[in-house]
Amino acid sequence: MSVRDEVRDLLAAAPDERLADIRTYLEKLREADAAWSRWQERYGGAATDEHIRAAVAEAAADSRSSVAHGTVAAWLRSWGTDTELPPPLTGM
Repeated sequence: MSVRDEVRDLLAAAPDERLADIRTYLEKLREADAAWSRWQERYGGAATDEHIRAAVAEAAADSRSSVAHGTVAAWLRSWGTDTELPPPLTGM
């Protein structure tokens, strides 16, 4: 049985009052799939890997001070809590 056959069977079993909701869901799914395809064309695949490698190499070669990821993440997680941390300083 193909996926198309399975979907057809599921639709046949769905109550009529739910068909409009199902149609809306499927339309949103189609839109999301099209958006994903556009993203893949623009940023995906080997081109993305090469962009990431280049960005990492550029960051590694940068001699300016930076803040460790863990420090920034802890600071962000503290936002809105009673123990909010001050902004991290570079070079920590």
